[in-house]
Amino acid sequence: MATVGILDAAKHLNDHGFLITLARMATQPANLPDSTTLEKQLAEGHRDDRQRQGFLARRRIARAILAAEAGVDPQAVTITHGESGEPIVAMPGGRFHLSFSARADIALIGIARSPIGVDIEIIGPGMLIPLNMLRADERTLLEALPEGARASAFCRLWTAKEAVVKALHCGFQMPPEAIHVDGWNTGDTLTLTALETRPGGVTAEASAWHLKTWPNLVVAEETGGLVVGAACIA
Repeated sequence: MATVGILDAAKHLNDHGFLITLARMATQPANLPDSTTLEKQLAEGHRDDRQRQGFLARRRIARAILAAEAGVDPQAVTITHGESGEPIVAMPGGRFHLSFSARADIALIGIARSPIGVDIEIIGPGMLIPLNMLRADERTLLEALPEGARASAFCRLWTAKEAVVKALHCGFQMPPEAIHVDGWNTGDTLTLTALETRPGGVTAEASAWHLKTWPNLVVAEETGGLVVGAACIA
């Protein structure tokens, strides 16, 4: 998991059918396309200028990658929103799914030919873990870990759950406790073992999912450690 250039990202997307990449807002790739009128209108719904600029930058980067992959002008790629707020791509030459996440100065972009969700969390000093968001069995597993390992393990679990609901386009209409993930507390490969409910949007059996997290990334010293999670339906 690393930041990559637009052409390298487009090649990876073409070769593998998916891409997950980080970008720092302070060091964006050169020669990004201008924001569209629609994007500028949607950005006005954000509270402050930093959020608006991040919203626009994530879409400019995604459109540049998609356009390079398809060999079309970036202005031919449009990113709108679905009923649940999920980004929707309209472009010539193919159908892609898109997911965004952002914390501080860091943006996370996921693009795939099948439904995808991504999430990013920062492990800050003295991070308080919201134990009330976990099931009893998850709390037991978390509290069995050494204290210094708990924040990273929690973020590994939480980013995976966030990524699942983003790929489902349902937000937390599906409560987080309904998503059962194994492996988050041991460092093993993550496995989605059950979805208790499946509201509207994309549906898939638990066995059809691929989960992946990248714990303890350092992209910029001032942000501390990052945990990135991604979920994709095969």
